[in-house]
Amino acid sequence: MIVFLIISTLSIAQQSIELTFSGHYYGNYIGLDSLLVKNISRDCDTVIYSPDTTLVLFYTVGIPEKTKNTFSISQNYPNPAIHGNTSFDVFMPESGQIRMQLFNIYGNAVLDYSNNMTQGKYTFDILNLNQNTYMLTASVTGSSKSIKMMSFGNKSKGVPELIQRSYSNISSNLKTDYAFTPFEFEQGDTLWYIGYSITPGMITGSDVIESIPQSDTTIIFDIIEGIPCQGTEAVKYDGHLYPTVQIDEQCWLKENINIGLMINGDTNMTNNGVIEKYCYNNEPENCEIYGGLYQWDELMQYTTQDESQGICPPEWHVASDNDFNELTLNHSGSDLKETGTSHWSTGNYGTNSTGFTALPAGYRGYNSGVFEMLREGADFYLSTVYLPNPETVWYRSLYYASSWVVGGNVWKTHGDSVRCVKD
Repeated sequence: MIVFLIISTLSIAQQSIELTFSGHYYGNYIGLDSLLVKNISRDCDTVIYSPDTTLVLFYTVGIPEKTKNTFSISQNYPNPAIHGNTSFDVFMPESGQIRMQLFNIYGNAVLDYSNNMTQGKYTFDILNLNQNTYMLTASVTGSSKSIKMMSFGNKSKGVPELIQRSYSNISSNLKTDYAFTPFEFEQGDTLWYIGYSITPGMITGSDVIESIPQSDTTIIFDIIEGIPCQGTEAVKYDGHLYPTVQIDEQCWLKENINIGLMINGDTNMTNNGVIEKYCYNNEPENCEIYGGLYQWDELMQYTTQDESQGICPPEWHVASDNDFNELTLNHSGSDLKETGTSHWSTGNYGTNSTGFTALPAGYRGYNSGVFEMLREGADFYLSTVYLPNPETVWYRSLYYASSWVVGGNVWKTHGDSVRCVKD
């Protein structure tokens, strides 16, 4: 089935762009469960569910008419739910009684909520969803809306619960905010596409793609394990789109940082106002695949403050010893490493069950400038100084033939990978 989204009502003829979506898992076709389309230029979004694979964007060259406020319920976010928890918004154009019911795939009501609500916008949280597909129906006098939501299970295994989180009074003579208006699009808008699927290992996976649609095209997601962070599915930084991954209570960048001007491996980095990086064997394409390698002072931007931003995007920081301790409290090295041998050497134990997707970028030797261990090991500099010897810092290492995460200290003149964590 094709999803047609009429973007706005205009007095001038419309044109359209047709986007079709498909998924690959390491080169093999994989079906999509759902996909989120975000218009970054206009702060609005929409969701498409399997088996729908096509989005038709209507755009015009005229001035749109204003949208009249009506009773609305937004698509839940994130979708699929993370650890059984998700949220949605309700807009009440006027006061009235609302009834909301949540049905599982068998048609059984697992939630039934009624309340008198005044005009305005409400945000609700649904907690403790089990692995299932649900239908949420919301009704007020003369109007009923429904949304489909998915969940891959929760940790608590508790009973589903509906909680009102926030309320804001929105004047009814104004156009409502993005969650309650049709998905808007005009030529030149930047769109993000977040595709979701289940990998052959039965792990929820995703991919994030950015484009400025100009003509009919097919968009192919390269699905990798892991779900993006709610509301921060990706970060655009220095021209590169970094997907995020939610791991327990932490939000990580899903890739190693790759920012700066490449310098030769036999040269030390200096505080010269230019971010510098090493690329394994002085080959720029290795930075594109595995990310840059950095000396500690450079990646910290010449501060010794633990959990500093360093070369990470604003509102993110260089992962600390505490960050990695929390990450590995319940996860092994196998859980962190990308699966297969596309990048890791034969014998890789990686399952990537967390979606961290560690890649074996190798390292640059601290005193020789020689590069070693590409495809065999991943070394991550941490922002934490090793106090018994302040000339060294903490790091974590993963090896292709091991399921362990090795920790220790290393000289600051080493050249290692960098991961960023959300503040």
